[in-house]
Amino acid sequence: MCRITGVWDFKNQYSSKLNETVKGMNNSMVHGGPDDSGIYMDPQLGVALGHRRLSIIDLTKTGQQPMTHPSDRWVICYNGEVYNFKEIKNELKTLGEHFKSTSDTEVILHAWARWGEKCVEKFRGMFAIVIWDKQDQQLTLVRDRVGVKPLYWYHTDHLFMFASELKAFHQHPLFKKEINPNAVSLFFNYGYIPAPNCIFKHAHKLEPGHILTIRKDEEINIKSYWSPMDYVRTTNQYSTGATLVDELEEQLKEAVQLRMVSDVPVGIFLSGGVDSSIVAALAQQQSSQPLKTFTIGFEETSHNEAHWAKKVANHLGADHIEHYCSAKDALDVIPKLPELYDEPFGDTSAIPTYLVSKHAANELKVILSADGGDEQFAGYYHYQWLKKIARFNQIPGIQPCLKTAKYLGIFNCLGRVNQQWRHANHRFEKLLRVLSSDSSIQKMEAIYEACPPSMLEKIGLSTISPTRSLLNQDIGPSTPLVWDTMHYLPDDICVKLDRAAMAVSLEGREPLLDHKLMEWSLGLPYEVKTKRGFKKQLLRDVLYRHIPKALVDRPKAGFAIPLTQWMNNQLRPFVSDVLSVSNIRNAGFLNPDIFTNLDQLTERQKWHALMFQMWHNYWVK
Repeated sequence: MCRITGVWDFKNQYSSKLNETVKGMNNSMVHGGPDDSGIYMDPQLGVALGHRRLSIIDLTKTGQQPMTHPSDRWVICYNGEVYNFKEIKNELKTLGEHFKSTSDTEVILHAWARWGEKCVEKFRGMFAIVIWDKQDQQLTLVRDRVGVKPLYWYHTDHLFMFASELKAFHQHPLFKKEINPNAVSLFFNYGYIPAPNCIFKHAHKLEPGHILTIRKDEEINIKSYWSPMDYVRTTNQYSTGATLVDELEEQLKEAVQLRMVSDVPVGIFLSGGVDSSIVAALAQQQSSQPLKTFTIGFEETSHNEAHWAKKVANHLGADHIEHYCSAKDALDVIPKLPELYDEPFGDTSAIPTYLVSKHAANELKVILSADGGDEQFAGYYHYQWLKKIARFNQIPGIQPCLKTAKYLGIFNCLGRVNQQWRHANHRFEKLLRVLSSDSSIQKMEAIYEACPPSMLEKIGLSTISPTRSLLNQDIGPSTPLVWDTMHYLPDDICVKLDRAAMAVSLEGREPLLDHKLMEWSLGLPYEVKTKRGFKKQLLRDVLYRHIPKALVDRPKAGFAIPLTQWMNNQLRPFVSDVLSVSNIRNAGFLNPDIFTNLDQLTERQKWHALMFQMWHNYWVK
């Protein structure tokens, strides 16, 4: 696990300080690779690649990057893990390839030399790969299928840059910090900025499952090599009953086993819920020693599930470590969020994720996390809401009534009564948008809205929606699951863990995001995943084979913090200061009139405004 960066200055505008500049870009991400660093340069072409290393596999100097192929044609700069590298290495050896190290980096490099970009189809893991082809003078960027590892790129005025984190771009003197207003609207709407959008103009996120190439004529080509949609549409046959549960268990065991491959100890984030419990159970099953498990609890009992995690850990015989998060802990972390996430990021669970990562990093370098179970096996409540809404919409004559109510703004008058009704008005407006939307995709967009169009306009932002061609058709009950897999999962969930863990030099691995497991689960009908009407029932059937029902059968809680309670009490002075009218006016992006009375905003809207303002103060002001 590492951090990567690099430039291609086509006009050699800054060639005299190329080494100094790339070194600064590289060192801005030292937290993600404290063990070693390296730089490759071709000053004549204005090309440089930088690498920071967190040693996980092959701890020796033979695993150093950037790494050059023995033919001297290709140079690799790589972040991530290809878990099946030993199998690929054996295949390459039969074809006559020779190796000097035990690293997966060298395997990727030889695979690229042997098969070109087609080699990516063989990789199981998480990765952001950059290959410089000296002969063809071509730079290639590859991002893993699901988007576990980040990869940004920037191109304007004959300058191309790439990096694992946006903060690296700030180290280049020619980087233009021009804010993308559409990205700001997307952030206020969803709490994250969906790829390929980025908070800065001329900067982009390479989308999951995509390959970008750029040549010396500066022509950029981007293409997809993997999409969840391909497996939803083509898989029609599946097993039933105990056979189906057996198949899932084998898929899960293999995914966990692959992510146990490491030359350093591996631990587990354990919340006590279905997903983390099954990962912990299968991982402990494959270990001869008790694995360390880590949990964050809350002093507020309404948000605390730490005691359940402890019970699961005790049942498994794991070495359990827990830490309780207070409002003071949150206040200490909040000022760090803009630096950690580089873009405005509104997921409040970033706070406990950072805290649990920090405590885990005191013990080890690699952690297993259980993200992806909800998206694959229908764990979110809104999946059930959408099914009920679909039945409601079938009532004769209901759609014209809903659209009339929406057009007339029938609930707007309630917002003038008092604060309670103002907040209710937001919810009513959102509900009407969900009910009156014509497609499942539009309903999904409305469900995730933190700011309805009327509020976006008041704040001073456009009412843009994240138009992406990745999901352009209604595929029935599985539509929201695929939407989340393409949007919410890579742009929120994966971002949250990657930045929080790498900030403390911890590698996060995601067994439930194994692409083979995802291809298998994407082909299953929605009803199979929720048989007997329970969320994630198929996943639970596997879990019950390892952990008693009594320890895991309870309502879903998620990884939420007591935000409303904190913001109305301990955090209120801090929030009021950051969102003061003078600060908003000085930033010049949001309508300061809205912030004369913060109570007219929902807690989520206030949080998003807080995150944007703090980000602006840190990176732009």
